[in-house]
Amino acid sequence: NPFKDGEEFAKRTADTIQNIGHGNSVLAIMFVPTALLAWMRGGKWRLFACNLAALVLFTTYISGTAANLVAVIAACLIMIIGYFWPKIALHLSFLVAGIVVTAAPILAFTASRLTPAFKAKLPFSWEERVENWSYLYDRIFEKPVFGHGFDAVRTFTETHTIRGFPDRAYVSLHPHNAGLHIWVELGFVGAVMVYFALYLGAKHLTQPGRLNHGQMVATAGLVMSATVISSLSYGVWQDWWWATVILGASVISLIRTAPRVGK
Repeated sequence: NPFKDGEEFAKRTADTIQNIGHGNSVLAIMFVPTALLAWMRGGKWRLFACNLAALVLFTTYISGTAANLVAVIAACLIMIIGYFWPKIALHLSFLVAGIVVTAAPILAFTASRLTPAFKAKLPFSWEERVENWSYLYDRIFEKPVFGHGFDAVRTFTETHTIRGFPDRAYVSLHPHNAGLHIWVELGFVGAVMVYFALYLGAKHLTQPGRLNHGQMVATAGLVMSATVISSLSYGVWQDWWWATVILGASVISLIRTAPRVGK
């Protein structure tokens, strides 16, 4: 697209990087059910699944989207565990999601204690995250029980100067951490509701006969991948993100294997 009058090259570059990151997030989510669906077909499809894994890892690496790279690696690891112990892997993935929400205020506290010298060594996007999380640490304790209200972070207008860029918002649309998003807007009550929802989800999906072996493995991978990305990149209320997760979950229903629930 041609540049608009007065549009800065740096802003266009940042938008391009952001769009690539969004695409890689979709790739990291859809990789899980797609690769496992191919693997379960056996034969040459298993080679396709391995090549797909390598391609996704390579793509997320060269694009510099660290959150997506970590998500793919974490998903692969939990799926390997799930291949042998699917029920344990599924419980573990939901447990990690719960821990991420629990530890969000601790993450914010840690961010608030980092020195300027340390933050200056971070990539620009990560320094912005750290400043974001540090700022939200104080906002959490302003209303710790019920939070500031749904979508309240969009009303936080405080700005700062970072690496020579003035008037940068502390919070740009969302906190880049789903756990912090919940704590800031919904408080302790919202966090408890999330814990309860995760508990019910894990309990429901691990009931005998609910999911077959392949579906359990894929679900564990999907939950793990979504948890990692949500913890480092996005907020809670982004509809395109949830649509991606739901699409990935719908593909899991296509996986057909003989029921085999491990420990």
